[in-house]
Amino acid sequence: MTTGAVKINNVILLYKDLLGKATALECSYNLNFSKIDHNKQAKNYLNGEYSSYDSSLTNSSVFNKIINDFNAKITYKRKRHIFEFGCHVRHVVFNSKNIFPYYEIKRTTKNPLPYLNYGYKFNSNSHLAFNYMTSSDLPQITFLQPVKDNTNPTQIIMGNPDLSPTFNHNLNLSYDFINPRSGANLWTNFNFIKRNNDFSVYSIYDSLGRSIEKIVNVNGNYQSNFSISSSIPFFSNKLELSPNIILNSDKTINYVNSQVNIQKNSNVNLGAVISMNLDTISLVVSGNFGYNTTSTLNTNISKPYNTQRYSVLLQLPLRRNFSIETNANFFINNRLEKGFNLNYLVWNLCVNKTFFIKEKNLIISLIGNDILNQNSSVNRTITNNVITDTKTNVINRYFLLKITFKIKNKSGGGVPPH
Repeated sequence: MTTGAVKINNVILLYKDLLGKATALECSYNLNFSKIDHNKQAKNYLNGEYSSYDSSLTNSSVFNKIINDFNAKITYKRKRHIFEFGCHVRHVVFNSKNIFPYYEIKRTTKNPLPYLNYGYKFNSNSHLAFNYMTSSDLPQITFLQPVKDNTNPTQIIMGNPDLSPTFNHNLNLSYDFINPRSGANLWTNFNFIKRNNDFSVYSIYDSLGRSIEKIVNVNGNYQSNFSISSSIPFFSNKLELSPNIILNSDKTINYVNSQVNIQKNSNVNLGAVISMNLDTISLVVSGNFGYNTTSTLNTNISKPYNTQRYSVLLQLPLRRNFSIETNANFFINNRLEKGFNLNYLVWNLCVNKTFFIKEKNLIISLIGNDILNQNSSVNRTITNNVITDTKTNVINRYFLLKITFKIKNKSGGGVPPH
C-alpha cells in the first residue's frame, strides 16, 4: 500500500527598469518550498496473515526541497532586431529523511543556467528566431531512495542516493514566411537537445527472466528534430498542395547485464496533402511514408521498418437536400515481426438529410464507421534492447443515427426593453 501528500509554497518578486530607448533590465526572485510525505507499506505473509513489515520493501519518508532562483535578463529591441540574454542562478537544498528503515539523504546544488534569444524580422511576413537555453532536472525522490520497488514483480527497481542533477542544452532555430496575397507559406524548425548526467537505467536480468534495475547518470544522450512544411495554392485557392518532411534522430545510453547499450533511432517521414475546394465539393487526398531504423546491442532489432498511410476525404452535396461525407484510410506496415505486418482499409461514410430549406436547422445523419470491418492498431516500441510489437483490438464496424437541431437567435442580441 502506498500513500503520499504534497505541499508546495511559492513566492515571486519581480523588478523591471528601462536602461534606454531600446534596452530594458528585468530581475526576478523565486522562492519555492515543497514537502512530500511518502509512505509505502509491504508486509510478509506469515502464519496465514500479513503481519510483519518487510524492511527491504517498506519505505516511509519525508522529502523537503527549497529552491532559490534568481534571474536577470537584458532585452534589446531596435528596428528589426530583438535580443535577450539572461541567466538563472539556482540554489537547491533538498533533504530526504527515511523513517523506516532510517537513513537520511542531504544534497545542495548550485546551477548557473544561461539563455539567449534572438529574433530578426525581415518584414511583416517573414521571421527568423534563434533560441538557446540551459536547464537542470533534479532526481525524483523515488530515484534517490535505495529501496526496492517490486510493484511489477518482473521489473524490480532500486533507487540510487548518489544521483546528480542533469544539465541540458537546448538549441532551436526556426524560420517562417507567408505571402498574404497568394496564401503560400513556408515553415521550418530545427531543435537539438543534449543531456549531461542524464538519468538512465542499469539493468541486470536474472535466471528467472526478471530485470533488476537501478537509476544511474550517463553522458552522451541527445535528441534532434528537423521539420519543414509548406502550402502552395493554385487556381485562386481552389487547389492547394502541402508537402512536409520530418527528420528525427536520438541517442540513448543504458546498461544491460554490465554492458553499455547505445541505442540510436532515426526516423524519416515524408508526407503530402492535396486539397480541392470548389463551391459545393471538397476533396482532400494525403499520403505519408515513414522509414525507421534502430541500432542496439540486440542485432535482431536493428532491422529497419516502414509504415505508410494513404487517405481520401470527400464532401459532396446531392439532390433533394441530401449530402454525403466519406473518408478512407489505407495503412501499410512492413518489416515488423511475423503477424504484425498488417495492411488494412478503414472506410467511413455519413449520409445527411437537411430539412426546413430556409432555416436549414434540422439535419438527420446516418453514420457508418469502419464499414469493411478491418480497423486495427499496430505499434512498435523499443526500450533498452527489447523490441515490442503490439496489436490492439479497437472498435470495429458500427452504425449511428444522429439528429442535429440548430436554434437561431432572431432577436439580434441586446438588452430587451422593460
